[in-house]
Amino acid sequence: MNQNSVKQRRIAVYGSLRLEEYNYNYFKTRYGNGINYIKTMVINGYKLYSLGSYPGIKETSDNTELTVDILEVSEDVYDMITDMELCSGYKIKTLNIDEQDTVLYVYTSSTKECKLVESGDWSNYLNAKQLTS
Repeated sequence: MNQNSVKQRRIAVYGSLRLEEYNYNYFKTRYGNGINYIKTMVINGYKLYSLGSYPGIKETSDNTELTVDILEVSEDVYDMITDMELCSGYKIKTLNIDEQDTVLYVYTSSTKECKLVESGDWSNYLNAKQLTS
């Protein structure tokens, strides 16, 4: 297979894979062009929860906003990220964003004891938390 025919996948990320967060930096350092930031946007219908050092989302029927980064990743990086997410209690939901299939990882376990991140923006939440520590 030549380099021009490498399949790319799109994922919407909201936690440690967001631009400049630790898992994004890890994958970018290790795989270079295997992971590329496209844009940041807001989607509706998801509540963001702090699970400790990383977040989870739950679908909701209201218009709650969630800030996501759209990434384009190689098939290998997609497989690694998907394995990481599925093993941690997430499921795949496919959204149509900009007329392209885009994968979002939705948390499947209970968030009853978890803190709701009302802003819907994990990076802003972490930055504010660091300022108050």
